[in-house]
Amino acid sequence: MDQASNDPAVETTGRPFATRTHEARKAHEAREAREAHDKRAPLVDAWYGSGAEPIEAVDSHAHVFLRSLPRIPSARHSPEYDATLESYVAHLSACGITHAVLVQPSFLGTDNHFFVDALARYPQRFRGIAVVNPCTAEDEFARLEATDVVGIRLNLVGLPIPDFTAPRWRALLARANALGWHVEVHRRAADLPAIIPALLDQSCRVVVDHFGRPAPHLGTLDPGFRFLLSIAGTGQVWVKLSAAYRNIGSGDGTAFGTRAARALLGAFAPNRLVWGSDWPHTQHRDRTDYQTTRSALDDWVPDPSLRRIILCDSARALFRFDRQTPARDT
Repeated sequence: MDQASNDPAVETTGRPFATRTHEARKAHEAREAREAHDKRAPLVDAWYGSGAEPIEAVDSHAHVFLRSLPRIPSARHSPEYDATLESYVAHLSACGITHAVLVQPSFLGTDNHFFVDALARYPQRFRGIAVVNPCTAEDEFARLEATDVVGIRLNLVGLPIPDFTAPRWRALLARANALGWHVEVHRRAADLPAIIPALLDQSCRVVVDHFGRPAPHLGTLDPGFRFLLSIAGTGQVWVKLSAAYRNIGSGDGTAFGTRAARALLGAFAPNRLVWGSDWPHTQHRDRTDYQTTRSALDDWVPDPSLRRIILCDSARALFRFDRQTPARDT
């Protein structure tokens, strides 16, 4: 094995997205858009069906948005394209994914209206992860709960770490706990020891995004990632096997994901791991696509019985898909 293949910051999978030129990427996107448009109506109809399909596979992390939606001034990234619900559903149908979890994009802040509208259209199929803050009103929590939100996300990348012992944060986390919601955390692995114990002390169930975000030059040797492995025994922490490409310097992340998944399965029970596509792969659309992210799970977790638990059983329980949802007018 050559030196590059041992380097956690280097990918040598040879997949076509790693070397696609800017022009080729644009052509690919245009072709994909045309194909999605051509197939959209029948795929959407087939995927939704009666709305009560058996849960076979869950995508636990995706975003929908429009470029016209107002962005928060502090947004680290602001995509200038649309990621529509219809396009997303076309990918789900094509890959045999029966259910999904929509995550409020961080660049839209706490204005959850667009994402909640998407949840309300198809309540049997979707669950949601909202963005709130200590100033969020009580009636907003009730509205979110009524539209199948099951958790909140703290995207803390580039932000100061909150003082979770402060009264306003204790009150917010108590609200989440009372609703049965979990707390999702997105932050570099190095800072996880300063965040997760504080949330566990507040009796929160914690879901860590994107393999825990170890540093590209350290990979699974990152002390923050090793810390994540060490707290598996709490039984209150889950990890998303998602967006491996965000944890490496180039490529689609398959090799890193395989190493990281092996390490996580050595520490966590499979029912504490879930899979997510991270669609539409913001800032990394030239490195992957939906089919590639789904196929990657087969590489990361080759055992089909374990993969079934991660792709279906674990996500079904964590995101409360077994909860009966009353029909709503759409």
